[in-house]
Formats: sequence, structure tokens, C-alpha cells
Amino acid sequence: MKDYMSYLKFDGWDINYQFPARSSNSCCSFYVLNDVANFFQFLKELRTDLDASFGSGKRLIIIAIHYEPYSNSLNPLGNLSGFAEYVDYFNPMIYDVKGVPIDTTGPKAPLDYQGEIARLFSFETSIEAWIRAGIPANKINGGLAFYGHAETALVDMSNSSNMYQPRSLTIPRGNSDEMQEEDPVCHGPKVFSGIWKYFDLRSQGVVNMTNTATVPWIRRYDNPASMPWLFKKDTKTFVSYEDTTSISAKAKHAAQKGLMGVMVSSPTSDYNNNLIGAAVSALNA
Repeated sequence: MKDYMSYLKFDGWDINYQFPARSSNSCCSFYVLNDVANFFQFLKELRTDLDASFGSGKRLIIIAIHYEPYSNSLNPLGNLSGFAEYVDYFNPMIYDVKGVPIDTTGPKAPLDYQGEIARLFSFETSIEAWIRAGIPANKINGGLAFYGHAETALVDMSNSSNMYQPRSLTIPRGNSDEMQEEDPVCHGPKVFSGIWKYFDLRSQGVVNMTNTATVPWIRRYDNPASMPWLFKKDTKTFVSYEDTTSISAKAKHAAQKGLMGVMVSSPTSDYNNNLIGAAVSALNA
């Protein structure tokens, strides 16, 4: 692997291990007491090996992390500052957050919650939690998703400003070219993901450059979550997604908290660099 890195002039390793000591799928086995400690030891040995092979600090170690700090099952582990000694950047994936009851529609990546919604994990609270756990702010890149998720509401939301409504547990089709797929890990039944890339929302004419929805879609903006949502009356399709306004709000918060920056999933889902541009402008404001 080191020869491969050297030949291709890689900058380092990007490791996606979001769920040590907890299950990310119902069929995955995990080790409650050892996973986090073993992962820490792996990172320590990797740092030592990379420094010995390429020079101290010459290769990066970046880890994609869950929006909630590491724990042994459901018990927080407290101080995780030791990880920062061996890791250059921490990229919390602060999206696909469904911190509201599973049987309601809601934001996939809220900036924060207010009002009747409890202060659950959001962009703000995830960053705060990782900093409290001992990870320096200037080593964190707040995660942004350039896509949305579709759900099927059980009521007509076209005249409502409340994005929290009863929903079906069946996920509708997202992008028009989406096919039903089997869970690649647990081999469950074929289902839709419900994903709407921002590129497809724009290219298929669902929303336009002024963040306005086109008929038959309607658009609303939830101020506490700082997220837009769409609704289509005939199919009762609800879509929580990101646009330039919500991306700017998150990037601005990242700058205010002194983060290294933001990371995105993924740039290929953008449309004419609209979302990238909004993030860059907010970070540099």
C-alpha cells in the first residue's frame, strides 16, 4: 500500500469507519468494549508507519465520523482528545439525521432544532459534542450533503408551514432514474433510497436558480432547522434537501465556530457549483 501511495502521490488516507462499538445495520456484528480502543490503536500504528515511510506529517490521516461522538454502545466515552494526536482532520457526516419520530417527516440535516422539537443531534449540536469530546475545532470539517431525501406524507402539506407531519414508512422513488436496490450489506428487499441529488432537482426543473419551486411542487423553508422542503400534492411526496440558503447557513456556522472548513457528499451532486459557491462565500465572509 505504501508503494501504491508513493507511485500515485497520494496525500494520505481517508478512512470511513463511522460506527465503532455500535451497529450501523441490523446484521452487522460489533464489539462494544473493544472497537473504539482497537480503532485508536490502528490509527496510532498507521500514523507511526506513515511518518516513518514518508516523513513526519507528510501524509494525512482523515477520518469520516458519525455525527455523534464515539461511545461503547449507548454510553459516551468522554475525552477522545487522544485521537487528535494521530488524525489530521475529522469529518463528521452531519446529514441523514432523523432526530424526530420515525413516523413523521422532517429535516435530513438540520442546522438546529427549536420549539417543540427536543435539542437533538444537528449540525450545531454535533460540532459542539465533538469539541466537548476533545477534538480541536480547527481539525473538524462540518459535513454537508448535496442531496435530499423523499418521504411520503399521510396528509396534505401544501397549505402547511409545519414540516413535521405523519408519514408512510415506505420510501418513494427519488430521482426519476432511480431503481430499487437490495441492501448491499444485509441483503434485504429491494427498495428505493428516496435520494434527490441537488443536480437533479435543478436539471429536472423541480427548483430554479432563485430557490423557487415549479408547479406542481411547492417549497417551504423551516427557519429553526434552516432547511428548505418540497411537497407535491398529488403523490404527497415530501423532500427535505439543501439549497444555497441552507448551505450558506451551515458554512457560516462552521466559520463562526473556528472549524477547519466543511466537507461535502458529494461535489458531483452539485449544479453548476451553486452549492460549492455558497459554502465558499459563507466561509470567506
